[in-house]
Amino acid sequence: MHSVFVFGTTPPPVGGVTKSVENTLKALSTQKISTTLFSPIKLLTRRKHDIVHIHYLKRWKILTAILLGKFLAKKNILTYHGSDFYPDTQLLDHCIYKLLDGIVVLNKLVLSRCTKLNTTKAILLTPIFQEGLVHTNTKTTSYFKKEKGVTYILLYASRKAFFNGTEVYGCHFVFTLLKDLPSNHMLVFLDPNKSYAEDMKHIDTKKIIYIDRPVDFTSLLLAVDIYIRPTSRDGNSIATLEALSANIPVLASDVVDRDTGVHVYAYNDSKDFTTKLLDILSASKESHKQRLSSITSFENFCDQLLRGEAPCAVL
Repeated sequence: MHSVFVFGTTPPPVGGVTKSVENTLKALSTQKISTTLFSPIKLLTRRKHDIVHIHYLKRWKILTAILLGKFLAKKNILTYHGSDFYPDTQLLDHCIYKLLDGIVVLNKLVLSRCTKLNTTKAILLTPIFQEGLVHTNTKTTSYFKKEKGVTYILLYASRKAFFNGTEVYGCHFVFTLLKDLPSNHMLVFLDPNKSYAEDMKHIDTKKIIYIDRPVDFTSLLLAVDIYIRPTSRDGNSIATLEALSANIPVLASDVVDRDTGVHVYAYNDSKDFTTKLLDILSASKESHKQRLSSITSFENFCDQLLRGEAPCAVL
């Protein structure tokens, strides 16, 4: 594989999908692979790429990118960042899957639906690659003043989002539980797009450190004791992987299979959440590091598709 045309966007805004695109571009550059990020003017190029790599969630965008990709590259690959892809039961998703040459999925749930069709064009990888991580000096950035004896719990919401009337990131679920936490436990709430600014006016913020601007996430992680992800739906959270890579414990809802090292609680169960949270914080420190996929696994997957071989479902 020599060149990749990417349908997607990089930050800003900061979000799981945009950060995944940014990370993938950086990882591919370490392998000396030429990359082109989509823009309307880039569609006029006559160059034929090896791979079109799609990072969209909306079905019409995916279909448009696939059709354009037939003219731009030899093979079309989609990285699907959610868990709501049903090629085995939903007609539109089935058509998308049939049109694709390959798909990168982020959890075993979606992988199982794809492999039900008796094909081998799905692969399970992490949404960020180890070669795409930028290691910076994270010790010089401080976003709040730490107090001795205080435990800091990080909650992050890239935006205020709802699905079928249910809040995706579970922020209000956590807000209502603050009163049940010990007095020396503080919530660090990262809301870079200020989506919850109005909500903060109606919430007792004595136990909340509210950060309403973009930050170096790794720096912030190193200042807290645990990262929580109380989501109602998910793919494979990049923030979760970054926390594990920084050796920060993670507590997440059980709405999707989680990476090795993630502690899970029963979704929307406040008692289970509080119990698990306090148990993790009181336990002796252990290693929580998560092994990220290598960009070479993605390369091998693409090369096998280009050669017409049947790739392995998990690399």
